[in-house]
Amino acid sequence: MTVRTRRLAPTVAGSGASIAERVDALYLKHHERVYATALHFGGGNHAWAEDVTQDVFFTLLDKLPSLPERGDLGPWLRRVTVNRCISANRRRRIRESPYTRWLLRPMPPVFEPEADLDVSEQLRRVWEALDELPPKQRAVFSLRHLEGESQTSIARILGHSDGYVSKLLRRAELRIRQAIDPGEDRDE
Repeated sequence: MTVRTRRLAPTVAGSGASIAERVDALYLKHHERVYATALHFGGGNHAWAEDVTQDVFFTLLDKLPSLPERGDLGPWLRRVTVNRCISANRRRRIRESPYTRWLLRPMPPVFEPEADLDVSEQLRRVWEALDELPPKQRAVFSLRHLEGESQTSIARILGHSDGYVSKLLRRAELRIRQAIDPGEDRDE
């Protein structure tokens, strides 16, 4: 006599929903926001944003059993996304540094706009300036101007004071303005 067993997916403690079902539901609810954040941090590079998004949801899959079952995980996902973007940008900067390029073959540029359009030239300068910002300034600038977050919300997401976020934002905005208009006075 053969005994048939039904293979069950692991479940979250005290819940009838499997981890896979919960991750699927969270993915459907939050993937567009995670992807958009990663896309902004990645300078419009879709492949890079997809990699970061995938990494965020693999982290969610790994950490889900220890996260609260009830409540909104949106803020947690936002913080993980921002941290993954900062880390990925650091790795990219190291990979693309002159010393690393000297040791290895140069990597192709990520963003190449049409050279004949003035708007494209300004956009290219903005993306380059954004890419050259220190990681925290880039995070604050992206969250404020590309994601529309308030300074208070950014401070909470990054775990910094409102004053420090204001300082980082002011410095980032100045560098971006100078990229658009290189003749603008420096006021640091």
